Amino acid sequence: MPGDVQQYDCIVIGKGLIGSAAARYLKSSLNRVAIIGPDEPIHNLSKAQVFASHYDQSRVQRVIGIDPVWTLLNKKSTSHYPKLEAESGIQFHYAVGCLYVTPDGKDNYLKNLPNQA
Repeated sequence: MPGDVQQYDCIVIGKGLIGSAAARYLKSSLNRVAIIGPDEPIHNLSKAQVFASHYDQSRVQRVIGIDPVWTLLNKKSTSHYPKLEAESGIQFHYAVGCLYVTPDGKDNYLKNLPNQA
């Protein structure tokens, strides 16, 4: 209705991976959060268009990164998974371990793993 004004504590521009995560995080401490961006099409895509990075729950999330900073960020993000699962009622993370193979044993990533863990 023209003339109606809605007020928000925060407005997030972008409904993608980062914007939706930011809006969800802000909602935990603010009452009125709006997120603005195009909706994903419901069906009948007429051409190849990407609207989400992943539509399924079968993605691998590596904890030990390529350097100490990425490893720390990965550990911090995974530490929030149980809370997100409890709040959403959806279990999405299953820790299953990893097998890393290198043909000649001279792989820098593999060599530095003990320092990253």
